[in-house]
Amino acid sequence: AGVAGRASFSVGAGEGLAFSEDLVEKVAAVPGVKLAVPLVRGVAFPDDGSGELLTVHGVDLTQDAAVRLYHTANNARQVIPDALQFLNTPDSIVLGREFADRRQLHRGDAIDLVTPDGVKRFTIRGLLDPEGLARTLRGRLVVMDLYAAERACTADGQINQIDVVVDAAADVETTKN
Repeated sequence: AGVAGRASFSVGAGEGLAFSEDLVEKVAAVPGVKLAVPLVRGVAFPDDGSGELLTVHGVDLTQDAAVRLYHTANNARQVIPDALQFLNTPDSIVLGREFADRRQLHRGDAIDLVTPDGVKRFTIRGLLDPEGLARTLRGRLVVMDLYAAERACTADGQINQIDVVVDAAADVETTKN
């Protein structure tokens, strides 16, 4: 299961745009919608002149159903050993293991990333094995809590994508419209 692997469709704000996270409740209320997951999608670069593009994926890590939509680990502790520390420290990120290995980065190390909001220092709190989106992107994936991603890539309360899972009995096209 990769990103949106089980999502039926996505509602996007459009390139460079964002919308209020309040829209998630409206989407969730549409008949046939089983789950509406708010996301911040963006890009960042290591602050080392390499120009290596990283995909930022901000998701509400407190919502188990949302996390399972994107990662197949049966236990979140396999990826983030201390979820409380992760959520209480806004500079926390999970990095793709392949990218981290190429740069000899480990859990607990800091990395400076160029974000739409400027250069910020982040602490690696977990590593994603090469599966799903992390595999597709050859590890060039940064996962952070939704609210930290809002601060780094959009603005407080602003998201740019909602992934939608439709009930098994519902028709995707009918639900979309």
